[in-house]
Amino acid sequence: MRRARRPLLATLLSAALAVGAAEIAGVNLPERAVLSPNGAPLVLNGAGLRSSFAIKVYVIGLYLRQKRQQAAEVLAQPGDQRIEIVLLRQATARQLTDGLIDVLLMNNPEADLAELKPQIDEFRALLLSLNDVPKGSVFQIDYTPGTGTQLRLNGQIRGSPIPGHAMHVAIMRIWLGEKPRQPDLKAALLGLTRPTGL
Repeated sequence: MRRARRPLLATLLSAALAVGAAEIAGVNLPERAVLSPNGAPLVLNGAGLRSSFAIKVYVIGLYLRQKRQQAAEVLAQPGDQRIEIVLLRQATARQLTDGLIDVLLMNNPEADLAELKPQIDEFRALLLSLNDVPKGSVFQIDYTPGTGTQLRLNGQIRGSPIPGHAMHVAIMRIWLGEKPRQPDLKAALLGLTRPTGL
């Protein structure tokens, strides 16, 4: 009986941790996404709630070609990727920019930061150009090989693509790096826990 139960338990645990479409803090994240008409479908790898001092800040989902539960595997995975963020409170461009850039700087090696300084400055300037961002705004940070990282706000392209896979990795480390602001959110994005904030 014990041998029969172990595979069943593993199956149930796997099903409990799997993420399909997710509803978090009243926000629905679809199970799949496509970055372009000819793009490959992406699957929701994990999703969670970013909070600060009990204040709900945003819901975030990670979309990949294939599900991965290790940060290093996500960063190394080729092909399209998407981070989708839905704001749960109004923010100024300065608040948004400082919050993301500070964590980016904490989670990338100094040599990488020096090499990527022009791209990081471009990303910072792009975020600052957004002015006030109301509650309910939807950000999509899309990476497409050969094109780079593209920011969309409420479905509208903002700025030009920022080239290079290294810059995409630097941005992804905001949530998947060694020093995330919210470790349980990193685990949720990797599909290691149930989505937070349900």
